[in-house]
Parts: sequence; structure tokens; C-alpha cells
Amino acid sequence: MAASSLNQSDKIKVIKWIFFGLSVALTLFLIINGAISGDNSAAESNFFAKIFANIINAFKSDTINDSNFESFASVLRKLLGHFLAFSVDGVFVSLTCFYFLREKEWSKWFYPIIISFGVGLFVAGLSEFLQVFTADRYGSFIDIGIDMGGYVLGMFVVFLIQFFTHKLIVNQKNTEN
Repeated sequence: MAASSLNQSDKIKVIKWIFFGLSVALTLFLIINGAISGDNSAAESNFFAKIFANIINAFKSDTINDSNFESFASVLRKLLGHFLAFSVDGVFVSLTCFYFLREKEWSKWFYPIIISFGVGLFVAGLSEFLQVFTADRYGSFIDIGIDMGGYVLGMFVVFLIQFFTHKLIVNQKNTEN
């Protein structure tokens, strides 16, 4: 069945299952990464940090050097590995909640927000909790806060878009009547 032959209801079903799949995949990725050893985690982080350091140094030579690389890698790990990754997860989980609960008038806003936030808190807490049992890792409440900051930002973006889209639709219906 070609995408152009799908009716609006079928398109929404496809979209919500795509968002669900992306949510599950990214959430599992975050949890699994919380459970990898400190050595492997550091190696992955340092791999990306070296790429970014090379890009920065291409613009301004010796900006990132041996004396500040560890600090740079740590900030990048918090920014990309925690904040940004959880922001993207917050977007996908929030979109999933909106699309799965969209027909329920009583849940249009409240339940997607509560469920999305709960999933984010669970994943952030679980990924840090798993580190307690992982070699060369430790869980951190600060990292949970960074994770949740990113997650809430992702939720906020989705909810703003949903809110303004809803207002536009309501205004359009009111002007047609």
C-alpha cells in the first residue's frame, strides 16, 4: 500500500507506531549505555570528544590540548551523552504519548505530560542506578538532574508545538463556522 493511498487515520497509526519504535529504541539505548563498564564508556566518550576537539582545533589551533582534554571530554559527555540524548528521548516519548492518547479528550494534555515525565524519570533513575552495579561507574543524582533537564526540554518543545497546533486548529474551525 503506497503512502499516498493511506487515509488520515491510517497515517496517524503509522506515525504513532514509528514514534513508539523510536522511543523504545532510544530508551533501551540509554539504559544499556548506563550499564556498560566505565572503561568502555570512557573510550566511547573520548572517541567523540577527539572528533569534536579536532573540529574545534581546525578553527583555532590548540584550543583543546592535553591539559584541558579531560575537562572538555567531561563537559561533552554531560552535554551530549546526558542532556542532548535525553532531550531527543523526551521528544519521542512525548510524541508517542500524544499520538496514542489523542482521541481521548480527557487526556489530551494531562496524561501525556504525566506519562512522559514519569518515563523520563524512570529511565534517568534506572540508567544511573545500573551504574552502581557496573565496573568503574557510579550513579549520580547530578546526572539524573542533567538527564531530566534535557528530557523536560524535549517534552516542552513537543508540548509547545502541540499546544500551538491545537490552537490553530481550533481557531480555524471557529472561523469556518
